[in-house]
Amino acid sequence: MALGIRKCASVLIFAAASMVAMPAVSSAALMLGIDVNSTSVQATNSANSPQFDGALHSGKFTFVTDLTSDLSDVQFDGVPQHPTQVPAAAVGTINLVGGAVTGGSFVNITFDNTSGPDTTFSIPLLPGATLIPQVGGAYKLIATMGTATFDSNLVGGVDVSPWMNTSGGTFVLDHYLPNGSGLADDVNIETLVVPEPASACVMGVCGLAVFGRRRRS
Repeated sequence: MALGIRKCASVLIFAAASMVAMPAVSSAALMLGIDVNSTSVQATNSANSPQFDGALHSGKFTFVTDLTSDLSDVQFDGVPQHPTQVPAAAVGTINLVGGAVTGGSFVNITFDNTSGPDTTFSIPLLPGATLIPQVGGAYKLIATMGTATFDSNLVGGVDVSPWMNTSGGTFVLDHYLPNGSGLADDVNIETLVVPEPASACVMGVCGLAVFGRRRRS
């Protein structure tokens, strides 16, 4: 990985849905992607000391303030929407016991919109996911999300109204590569977000789950 890429964190938020055939409704799929650079994560042990103990870590990951964090991109179906490069801040805590996520874990990402109110994307994490060692000493975490929400419809001037309420998804924390004190400033986060049913129907994608099951049958 190039140094310029490894020295920033990306938050990639994907909302995928497939359209149900119906009169006067487009059948195009829609995916939302959001990138945030330079997010930092601090590990602490069960005694609340700054330290990371590997794949069986007990303690927590805390997203800490990084004044260089900003919105890098917003994409629909992979097409850049050219958002305003507003400041963005990730805060929250991922609680871990023996390397597994426990209750009360969450991540909130706030976008400091210049042309409107700030927008916070709130992501609750469900228990059970475990840390996965990667090549080079980095770690990955793939967790199931609870009901995630946006509290406003603009992210860097881009309208994300269809995803203001979701029915869950998948949260991936990738390339957590800490220093000797458990701090990493090169973290990649990918989140798959599914609109809640009412929003999906407005978009014409009520049959997302059925569509996926039918394709696998």
